[in-house]
Amino acid sequence: MKPDSKIPSPPLSYRMTEAVVGPLLKRLGVSCRDAFTLSCDQMDRELTGLESFRLRAHLVMCRICRHLPRQFQGLRALIRAATCHHDDHHTPDVALSPEAKERIRESLAAQKK
Repeated sequence: MKPDSKIPSPPLSYRMTEAVVGPLLKRLGVSCRDAFTLSCDQMDRELTGLESFRLRAHLVMCRICRHLPRQFQGLRALIRAATCHHDDHHTPDVALSPEAKERIRESLAAQKK
């Protein structure tokens, strides 16, 4: 985008919903910021009944935030997968034939010389 170009405004439906419902959501403590915080908290602990209600109420009304919990769960799964140490190739369950083990020993011995 060019530096002098303007960012397009949100669709009229979003602006109308925000104008009508936005102040009510903020007063009830279910703003987008609150939904984000509650979604984060939900990953670390079980939400209280009121917190859970506030989050669900916001997600029902806000199309933008609706996918936050699922996105956080996906992110958590990716982080776990990236940090999980899979040592499957070192487990004793992998059975090599005696001939294969001998070839490996011979190859390692030859490399040491």
